[in-house]
Amino acid sequence: MRTIRLLNLTSIGYLLIFGLLTAGFYSAFFFIVQKAVAESTDEALYNRKQRILTEITKNGDKLPNDAFHFTDFRLSKVPINCRAKDMLSDTAIYEKGEEDSYDFKKLTSIVQIGGKKYRLEIVVPQMEKEAIVSSITKTISLVLVLMVFTFVIATLFFSRALWRPFHRTLSKLDEFQVEGKEKLEIGASWIAEFDKLNRSITHLTLRARGTFENQKQFIENASHELQTPLSINQYKLEQLIDDPDLTHTQSGIVQSLIDSNQRMTRLNKILLLLAKIENGQFPENESVNIKALTADIIKRFEDIQTALGISVDISNTEENQLLGNKMLIDLLLSNLIKNAFVHNIAGGKIIIVIRKNCFSISNSSNGAEIPSDKLFERFYKSSNRTESWGLGLALALRVCRLNGWEIHYSYANRMHSFQVGFS
Repeated sequence: MRTIRLLNLTSIGYLLIFGLLTAGFYSAFFFIVQKAVAESTDEALYNRKQRILTEITKNGDKLPNDAFHFTDFRLSKVPINCRAKDMLSDTAIYEKGEEDSYDFKKLTSIVQIGGKKYRLEIVVPQMEKEAIVSSITKTISLVLVLMVFTFVIATLFFSRALWRPFHRTLSKLDEFQVEGKEKLEIGASWIAEFDKLNRSITHLTLRARGTFENQKQFIENASHELQTPLSINQYKLEQLIDDPDLTHTQSGIVQSLIDSNQRMTRLNKILLLLAKIENGQFPENESVNIKALTADIIKRFEDIQTALGISVDISNTEENQLLGNKMLIDLLLSNLIKNAFVHNIAGGKIIIVIRKNCFSISNSSNGAEIPSDKLFERFYKSSNRTESWGLGLALALRVCRLNGWEIHYSYANRMHSFQVGFS
């Protein structure tokens, strides 16, 4: 799943909200400015009308020149019975000497001068309105751009400073190891929520380490206490089976008890080993030659290989020096190779491929594909073999998880395949 940083997420959210609000306010502001400029233009036309009539009255009702290129208004005589309301309209006027026309706002009004009626037409250039709106729009746009830029920069710097204690805490948690001895020191924060978080994490890690130590101690003690009576039982049973007075039936019962005791001993050791792996009690790392180790492990199963006539093909080999705990790497490969031999068929085959960052093993089998939900489950057995506890793959998975490796299973053409990718 792809993730996104909280700082980036909050910044994007703020920017989206800011952008939506800006768009809304900008649209409303543009509409209001246009309306205000239009109303101002209309008011200017009516004021101009009033001044013209006042000037004409002062001049004894003498009419001025009515050409638009001499003045901004025109008077034309109309019948005395003409009546009409004032009318505002847009018009285009061609300027003499220029090959272009310009937009004007025109007020048409019927006025009475000296007992006669005239049509008064007054014009105001529309360019002034457009220039005002354009100028205000550019200014506001520039201010908004500067505001957004300042907001983004300020948010990034402020948010980074605000979240720095949180990231410091995360860094400390990444370095914390429950099996270690060093105490987690986070320190106080000037932010109340982060300070409370730090104190809670400190207490939590102390409890986790205490629980880990108690669990570790319990497992070691329980294993030791179980191992002792199992060893004693094994010793006494082996002595008992050598008793010449035992009947054949009694010897069979004692041998069955010996086998069961041995299985219990192996199970105890495996569970202890599994617990140690999960607790990370194998910190020592060294360089391990996978090719050489694989060859050594295969020699341990020569008897099974000979008995079943299994062919082993180690192909495409490369010298692979893997850094890790040698005991755990041996455990991982041993379980995979053991399964390949134990669950094989007479005259079967095993194919091993070793590359620089990969180990894969495939074996023939009459068994069906292992269900994915049961693959690495503890005590799950795909066969009825009594000598198996069903813990081999569980151990292999724990080793891979401990080292950050990946293990995959596939089945095709009656071949079970496991592939381990080394990071």
